[in-house]
Amino acid sequence: MRESLREKYKGEKVLVVDRCFDKDSFIYKNLIDSKAKRFLPYSEEKILDEVVFSCRFELRWQVERTDLLSEEEKGKYDVLQLIPYLIVKDQSDRYLLVKRETGGEGRLQGNYSIGQGGHINPVDKGGNIQDLLRNCIYRELEEEIDVQESDVIGINFMGLVYNPQDSVGRDHLGLVYEIEIPYFSIGFYEENFVEFKTKEGLKKYYNNMEVWSRVVYDSLILLKIEEG
Repeated sequence: MRESLREKYKGEKVLVVDRCFDKDSFIYKNLIDSKAKRFLPYSEEKILDEVVFSCRFELRWQVERTDLLSEEEKGKYDVLQLIPYLIVKDQSDRYLLVKRETGGEGRLQGNYSIGQGGHINPVDKGGNIQDLLRNCIYRELEEEIDVQESDVIGINFMGLVYNPQDSVGRDHLGLVYEIEIPYFSIGFYEENFVEFKTKEGLKKYYNNMEVWSRVVYDSLILLKIEEG
């Protein structure tokens, strides 16, 4: 398995943080150490302050499937890959829904998603970690849905999403952002299904959404419907 991961990801490096970066922190106690999948509202400034000293780039193949690591490897590679998870909506408060058929993480293909994004790579370099995140956000928006930086109306950090219940979720920590764009700015999405849906219109797709999307829907979008 480790050799197949090495062949698949080759020299790609991704930004990671130690899984146990601070066992006394609010994030660790209320999210990372939890056995439940959940969304945690949090401040972007606070999360970056807590993880910045533990952040580093590692070869992706070495930090995938951490459940398969030997005890010796866990000392260095038991980490979480940081993923900006972008909830894209238009000015009419409709959310971008995508069915993943090609591209991205193969283990998530065939599911609907309200979140776009991907790994943070060295190419996203910036003066500090916040610049690194912003550069990654703009790169992913352009690569995945052909949205340019100039199209973005607003970026709002919402919190963190984590799912320790499967091998994909266990290795990744999602930084959830709400991205507002004009409806007309959507170009393509790697030949996948893509459509804007109202909050209520997303309900029919819920059971076929990937886990992070369901967690975010329950924690953020459903609340907006109820407050409605």
